[in-house]
Amino acid sequence: MMLQNNDEKETILQELVLRLILCEQYKDALNELELYLPAFPYQDNPVLHTYAGLLSLYLAQESATDKGLDPILLRDAQSHFDQALTLDPDNVVAQEFSQSIPELRKGGRMLVHVPSDDEFEMDLDDELDMHSPKVKRTRT
Repeated sequence: MMLQNNDEKETILQELVLRLILCEQYKDALNELELYLPAFPYQDNPVLHTYAGLLSLYLAQESATDKGLDPILLRDAQSHFDQALTLDPDNVVAQEFSQSIPELRKGGRMLVHVPSDDEFEMDLDDELDMHSPKVKRTRT
């Protein structure tokens, strides 16, 4: 598809990355960006670099250990944010996250809450009880 639409390559990649993020396939989204970002015309797109920085930062926190955040992914995030700022100095998202990375390297707070599997569990019966009156169920 990317080969057929030369004028919309960057837009197609942005949409693909957003769809992967919505499907919670963060590593796949970052892999797509890392594949295309070194090549023209993607290398000159500050939005794609910002996405790559945000994904790297998220994955650095997701793979955090007792020793701290993943230093390689933090370095990659900083690099992507710096490139985004080089291309678009007014990119507020890249500015703020770029400034927060040195604190994260020192062992500072996490920026994004990474939910655990326990947080995804829900008791649907309790939720239904709150919103609807109890009705006796019968077979028909």
